Order: sequence, then C-alpha cells, then structure tokens
Amino acid sequence: MDVTCKYWPYLQIVAKSCPELQHLLNMKPFLSVFHAKAHDFKCEVKWSGAYQDGAGCTEVEQCNAFLSRIAVTTKHMSKPGRTDMLTLMAMRWNQQKFNNLATALTRRYQKTTKALQSQVQNLESVKVELAVTESQLEDWLNDVKEWADATTTTNDVDALASRIEVLVASIKRRSQRLYKDTDGNKGHARIRRKVREEKGILTSVVEKYNRMVPNTETLCLETILSGETAWPWQLPHSDSVDLRTKIKAFDIIMSLRRLQEEQKIFVAEMDNHWKYLSTRAGTLRELSCLFASETLKNSQCGLSEEGLKGLQSIIHRKQRKIREMRVQARDCYLQVLSGAENNLLNKLSADDYDSDFEISDDEL
Repeated sequence: MDVTCKYWPYLQIVAKSCPELQHLLNMKPFLSVFHAKAHDFKCEVKWSGAYQDGAGCTEVEQCNAFLSRIAVTTKHMSKPGRTDMLTLMAMRWNQQKFNNLATALTRRYQKTTKALQSQVQNLESVKVELAVTESQLEDWLNDVKEWADATTTTNDVDALASRIEVLVASIKRRSQRLYKDTDGNKGHARIRRKVREEKGILTSVVEKYNRMVPNTETLCLETILSGETAWPWQLPHSDSVDLRTKIKAFDIIMSLRRLQEEQKIFVAEMDNHWKYLSTRAGTLRELSCLFASETLKNSQCGLSEEGLKGLQSIIHRKQRKIREMRVQARDCYLQVLSGAENNLLNKLSADDYDSDFEISDDEL
C-alpha cells in the first residue's frame, strides 16, 4: 500500500474503538519499495519493504505490465469484449508461467546469487574502510531504527524543516514523472513551470532556515536536490559516527539480508514446484494403470472401446508433457543449486523415472 505510513497508525486508533477490526492488526504493514522513495527517509526506514524482515526482493506488477499490452485496444471495446480479452490474456499469462516456471526460477535465483555476492563484497569493503566489526554494525542498525522511531518537537525551525522536506519530495517526484505522466509538449511545459515555481519557493525557505541555524547545519540547494539526504535536523549529536555513515551501512546490510531471504524463497518455490510435478505425475500414472486394467474395460462405464482408447491417449500425452517438464526442472535446479540446499538436492538426485513414463509414439 502506498500510504501505509498513514493508514497503519489510523487503523491502530480505530481498532481500539472497534473490536471487530482487531483482526486487521494481525497484518504486517508494508510500504512499496518504489513508492517509499517519495516518502521521508524516516518513513522509509519504518515502513519500506526493503527494510522489512522476510520480505525478500519481491518483483511485483509483472502481470500488469503483460496485460498493459492490450490497453490500446481494450479501451475501445465494449465491457463484455474487454472482459473476455483480459480473461484470455490472464489465461495466457498463467500458461506461460506454468510452462516456464523452472527456467524463470533458475534465472532469478542466479540473478539473486550474483547480487548477493556483490553486496557481500560491498559490506566487506565498508568494514575495512570504517574499521568496524559485526557487533558495531548491529549497533548502528539499532541506532538508525531508533532514530526513525523518534518523534520531534515543533517550533519555527521545525516548521521550516518540514516545509523543505515536502518541497524537495514534490520537486523530485515531478522531475521523475516528467515524461511518464504526459506525452505532449504542453504537459511537459506545465510540469516544468510547476517545478520552477517550487524551486523558487524552496530557495527562499532554505535561505530563511540557514539564517536561523548554526553554520554546521546549513543547507545547500544543489545538495538536497541531488539525491537521498539525511537532513541536519535529523542527525544525532551525541555519537562520534554521523548518521549518514550509519545509513550507508544500514542500506547495505538490509539489502544483503533481503537477498539472503530471496534465495531461501526461491529454493522453497523450487521445492514446491518439484513436489507438484511429482504429485501430478503420480496421479496420471494411477489413471493410466486404471484405464489399462481389464476390470475397467469389462465394466459399464458408459464409454465405447474407442472412447477408452482416446481417453488413454489423452492421459499418455499429459504424462509425456509432465515427464518433459520434470526433466527440464531437474536439469535447471541441479545446475544452480549447491550443497547448501541439501534437502531439495537429495530429492532431485534420488528421483528416478520409472517405466510408466516411457510412452511410445504408438500409444499417442
């Protein structure tokens, strides 16, 4: 949810007065990683999925990107026609995902492994650069989380600081969406004009703020618009290490943990996929044996001899398809998995393909 930081505190207040809503508090608040970049950094630390334990590095909205291919045509269709077209596209998406699941999981696992190795190297570089230990890094993580949870008092300087944060977030958001929200030059010009107006307001507010604070806490307009900024009013004054350094380490460690979680998620998905294929193969094998038995042939099942042969042919085709998918999945998973995933490796290595899967072309 894009407004989790506002919705969750509101829900907690409402749930106190409405006991029937208490079960909603069993959820875990989660702010989209993409939309969190438009929020204050304190808000991002508290709510962003990039900093939530167990979230992994989830890739979302891929199905929406696939369905958007027909947006140009479906918007001119009637409601029933549009519903049918979206249904067909969704079915196509599901079929592609089913057929290519082993390959997709393997590629994403390899991508995650490479990113994890890169983050491990970055973390080691930070340790050497800052001469810190694991325990010190953990203390820094706790410091950043405590800083994000802390509340501030309001006065004239705080009001200006809040105004600066809002203006900077608005300018960055408009600049990033300049060529996404509109396609025409008039739309671009309107957004640019709004950005110029907000930059003018920001310049005057920054000048006023700089006159009210010590020289060590003054702001530079180019700096605060260039990237992620830890604001001076948010920096602790009682620590020998500044918050910017802690946030740098915090980002690397959180990214490392999310990638480690993502690896475990992919191994679990591979395991589930292999169990599903094995169960499906066993079910088809039982059906094949059942329809091949003399008992069923002699029974009154309502099918002619040709009907039974046709049904057996369908089952055999499905058996061959599942066998091909199992062979592909087994080869893909054994190619990327290492000794760390012993349980799944043992299942893949010990599995054998019995004679029931050897189906001749004459049977099809």
